[in-house]
Amino acid sequence: MSIFTDPEAHKSLGHPLATGSLQNNVKLLWKNRGFSPRYSLRMANILISNVALLPFRWYEKLKWDRKVEKVHIQEPPLFILGHWRCGTTYLHNLLSQDNRFGYISTLQAFCPEICIETKLLLPIFKKLLPQKRPMDNMRMSVEFPQEEEYALANLSLLSFYHGYFFPQIMRANFNFLLFQDVSDETINHWKEVYIRILKKATLIHGGKPLIIKNPMNMVRIPLLLELFPGAKFVHIYRNPYIVFYSTVFTFKTMISAYGLRKMNTREIEENVLHIYARMMERFWKTKDLIPQGNFTEIKFEELETNPLTVLERIYRELSLPDFTGVKRALERYILAQAGYQKNSYPVNKHTNQRIYSRWGWIIDRFGYSMPENLEFSN
Repeated sequence: MSIFTDPEAHKSLGHPLATGSLQNNVKLLWKNRGFSPRYSLRMANILISNVALLPFRWYEKLKWDRKVEKVHIQEPPLFILGHWRCGTTYLHNLLSQDNRFGYISTLQAFCPEICIETKLLLPIFKKLLPQKRPMDNMRMSVEFPQEEEYALANLSLLSFYHGYFFPQIMRANFNFLLFQDVSDETINHWKEVYIRILKKATLIHGGKPLIIKNPMNMVRIPLLLELFPGAKFVHIYRNPYIVFYSTVFTFKTMISAYGLRKMNTREIEENVLHIYARMMERFWKTKDLIPQGNFTEIKFEELETNPLTVLERIYRELSLPDFTGVKRALERYILAQAGYQKNSYPVNKHTNQRIYSRWGWIIDRFGYSMPENLEFSN
């Protein structure tokens, strides 16, 4: 039985905050005025895990922190940009088949301070991690690429994913993370934590350039260019109608699995409508800051239909290493995904009209139309 038909499935999942910093989680609780009593057991499990993992965190800190600080990121990263449910994970997995690159692993994303020496804990982490992602049927593994936003959630108070745990702050938190009218101290702290995450990944992968995927980086282009002037970017986009239904489902699923407060569906829908519009607005205002030759854009539907053709274009337009060096690995990965089953979502005409009233300027710019079918797969 899949997690989409089994309401009990999420109860076995380890919480993303459980492998993080006890100090950071206490600050997070204080900042967000605690948690709902109905989630007392979930919160207790998080804090108990935080305490139990303290010796391992201290050990890695004492042994590796100085080595991480000395790491110099010689080659700037390749950043995958795209809103949630636009195919960023598929693209990330494809590009990460190239062993000439490194990435933030799922282990580092969820255990950012216990990810270098993990022989004793790795079997436990593997057991806690579901075989498939909560929001879709994509396989999960501690070795697979993951978003560094989860690491930010465990190391700071500056992560969008705190909105999964405290959904009442999701929209305000997103607006704050646009970093408009915030102190230099806040921005510098974000930079410091972010660089440390990427330095550790660079150390783990032996100095290879990193491929980074994170929807929140859509609004961080100026910051990323400040940190990595030579960074390269690929933006992937998709039919916004599909993005809406799929993102609402994703946010509902993640809040159900990991939330410490509740939020109703209507509020989640409003958050999605607000966040996508603000994200695209910021992206289109700042993407021209990227130097010519360091940016390309692809359509998810084309990647899905002709992945090798699209990937070869990305390599060519961004002057990445020779494409023939990874073509065979890509063919194997694509073949292995042949049995992937998408989720199905009902399409509501009234909801479609609501989407267009808020996102029409985006839909028209991308050239998409309203879906006619009563349901679609994603």
